[in-house]
Amino acid sequence: MTALTEVKWTEAAVLSLLRERHAGKGGSGPEWAYLEHVRDAAGFSATRTIDALALHLWPSRGHELHAFEVKVSRGDWRRELADPAKAEGWCALVDRFWIVAPRGVVPRDELPASWGLLETKGESGLAQTVAAPLLRQKAERPLVDRSLLACLLRAAGAGLASTPNAAALTAAYDNGREKGRESAQTELEQTRRNVQMYADASRVDRERLQLLEQALGGVSTQAYGKGDEVLLARARQVAAAVRGALAGDDAVLRAGDATERAAAELERQAAWLRQHAGRHS
Repeated sequence: MTALTEVKWTEAAVLSLLRERHAGKGGSGPEWAYLEHVRDAAGFSATRTIDALALHLWPSRGHELHAFEVKVSRGDWRRELADPAKAEGWCALVDRFWIVAPRGVVPRDELPASWGLLETKGESGLAQTVAAPLLRQKAERPLVDRSLLACLLRAAGAGLASTPNAAALTAAYDNGREKGRESAQTELEQTRRNVQMYADASRVDRERLQLLEQALGGVSTQAYGKGDEVLLARARQVAAAVRGALAGDDAVLRAGDATERAAAELERQAAWLRQHAGRHS
């Protein structure tokens, strides 16, 4: 983990921790409704924007509404103190007001008595340094103005073509589809390589078979249209003859000599028949 002195905090990083802090659930469902960058009124009536709002959804916790302002540097904090109207406007609308900052940005003696302080603890979360006091009792809460309600609903995604959850689902779908496409492409390339490998092996086998047939004087080892049994029988005969010839089998040599003698005898008889046929014509 990066040392605390080396952490470069941003508003987005602090808000991410704040978001995680309000993501809890219980037996009654989600504990908080959490919204970020909420304006105080709709349209041109807006004068202030709060970094985050959280409404407690459980009746046992009084449905308190909390406001959060993020400060990531000493200069940012000093500007907040120099413009108290922003915080006062939101304090009139919520039940508790918090400053959220990296540790060391907001000294406790500079924090107004009506504000709470949440500070980062390493990079893993937020810790309560000063509890935010309750700004008013439940009976004294102001009614939610319709203009503010519109801002709350807009921050929650109402009226958008794609809500934040729908956008996340779409992004996840697109990511899964891309990964599936990449996986299919990888499998296709592997299949092509396998097919090419088998084709090369088959070509080598055919070339070796052709060399064998040439060595046998053009005798084919194929039996086109005669079935696998005929092909197997011919292959066995050819293999036996080749093995016998390579082993110096005299029977093979004698068979070859006898065939040559028979051919010569047939040629002599044919010549005799041609000669006598010419005499009687």
